[in-house]
Amino acid sequence: MSMSLNAEQLWSEVSKQSNLQETQKMTQDELDQQSNRNLKQKYARWFIYILIAQLIVMNVLIVFQGLTLIHLDEVSFRFYTTSTIIEVFGVIVIIVNNLFPSK
Repeated sequence: MSMSLNAEQLWSEVSKQSNLQETQKMTQDELDQQSNRNLKQKYARWFIYILIAQLIVMNVLIVFQGLTLIHLDEVSFRFYTTSTIIEVFGVIVIIVNNLFPSK
């Protein structure tokens, strides 16, 4: 009977160790996911700051154009404002798709 008891203890130890390894692996996976999420959020913040700066520049150009401090051709002005707005929406879509991927 002592051999049976030793085998049960050995099996119990092996079982505990395998659960411990799985827990450590899950923890590492969670750390990787958290690190990946933090990196994505950091890039998203930088892109948002760049977009805000670009929109400020566009609004300043609109005000200067309205006050006739600068004179831009109408086609160029429309092209610039349209492309800036399309770029803003495009970058926002990319950020949202990368921060919240569909599975």
